[in-house]
Amino acid sequence: MNDRSGFIYGLQAVDWETGQPMSASLTKIGMTQRKVAERVSEMQSQLGAGGVHKLAVRFAVATKDVAVERVIHAYLKSKGLHLKAGSAVEWFKVTAEDAEHIVRGFVEGRLKFDVEAVRQNEHRSRRSSSGKGTGTPKSITVTPKRQAALDELTALANAGEQPVGVAGGKWGAAATALAAIEGIEKAEALVLLHEMFLQPTR
Repeated sequence: MNDRSGFIYGLQAVDWETGQPMSASLTKIGMTQRKVAERVSEMQSQLGAGGVHKLAVRFAVATKDVAVERVIHAYLKSKGLHLKAGSAVEWFKVTAEDAEHIVRGFVEGRLKFDVEAVRQNEHRSRRSSSGKGTGTPKSITVTPKRQAALDELTALANAGEQPVGVAGGKWGAAATALAAIEGIEKAEALVLLHEMFLQPTR
């Protein structure tokens, strides 16, 4: 492999006992220039054995240029499929099968996406809507306790600390808040919260 080659992989969070996905429509799309199993093992060790979930490889596509990952992420973001919580930026609301189809399409050159044109349109859109509020919809209610739990976990992740000693109830409260804010299932929010504590090594 050359210095730009590697793998674009798709992971899903699955239950430790059953192996069933926590959510069939939640897939992590990442990149590594190492063996995929080695990278996943590293991420799993950061999550800890016996945690809420384990990571299962759903696909790995070899590529001659790992920079295609940025294009794939931009494409999925443009479709409104990106889910972000703190430093957890590689999770998308897409099935593993659809994600693999999209990844292969870009790697094989069947799909194209003009990232720069999208950025220019977003910039124009932000300028034209500046001053307009874009807060949380009124229909979403996040209690102060749930918001405080989410803020605490986010602050720990942003500081690079591990959530040692954070009670299970706070995880549930934080997940409920994040699910309400993002419009996702609580199980999906829990996956994203745990992902915030992974180190971004490639």
